[in-house]
Amino acid sequence: MLAKYEKRNYKGDELTWVGVYKNLHNISHWHLEHEIIACQNGNARIMITDKLFIIHEGQCVICPGSSVHYVDADEDCILMVCLFDNRLTKNITNNYELKTPVYEDKYDTISKLAAIHNELISKLPYYTDKTNSMLTDLVINIFRGEELSENGTINHDSLIKYKELLNWIDKNFEFISFSDAAGFMNLSETYFSRYFKKISGMTFSQYLNTVKVEKAVNILSTERNIPMTTLMNKCGFNTIRNFNRTFKEITGYSPKQLPNGFSLNIRSLPTVQDPFDPTIDSSILL
Repeated sequence: MLAKYEKRNYKGDELTWVGVYKNLHNISHWHLEHEIIACQNGNARIMITDKLFIIHEGQCVICPGSSVHYVDADEDCILMVCLFDNRLTKNITNNYELKTPVYEDKYDTISKLAAIHNELISKLPYYTDKTNSMLTDLVINIFRGEELSENGTINHDSLIKYKELLNWIDKNFEFISFSDAAGFMNLSETYFSRYFKKISGMTFSQYLNTVKVEKAVNILSTERNIPMTTLMNKCGFNTIRNFNRTFKEITGYSPKQLPNGFSLNIRSLPTVQDPFDPTIDSSILL
């Protein structure tokens, strides 16, 4: 479900990936790779762990590997996104991270990511070695020029517990309440409410309802004739009225009118071995 593990499908042996997006929106997620996001124009809001950063044209951000994050860009915003394997920079990134993840692009990040992107597309001889080398050189320049702090400040205990909570919800969504979730996190209900919305981009109630509706959509994909009361109970709803209302709010359809092959824009990841793309359909990959 939300903020699950993203596993990037690479085309070959390269250890980096670059994409250019317009109007990028993705759901709260995390991945083992580090991520560089560079803004070519417009504005984008980027949540990393529980802190919100706003970047403008000529600014970039680095999301450390395993950090929970999401992107909410303006409609005309163009972002270059680069994921790179920690093996390329482990001597740097295993020990240090930027004191603040946002930096001014004094290192020609955009042009260098564009060059890496072109190499990945053209696949000229030795392109894997070339792209790996170009990315490593870029990261070295950034870490030389920016103020650093010792690694580990982002992967704090509450973030680990938050990831555990989402896995627990995914397995026990029928029975979990708001109080149960706050207790799982060892937080007061007031603080948990603020923390959850800040890190996930939605309230706990919205999140839980999305989990339940996604389960209903998955069941309907294979059991079109299932009785609605049975489906309602399997997905943790107490009344048909609430089930139908929530289902339509999230999918745009009633359960009986759901088109064949329908899938939610908010994607799920049943297991960490499966490929997963957290990008919402309104985003445009250029």
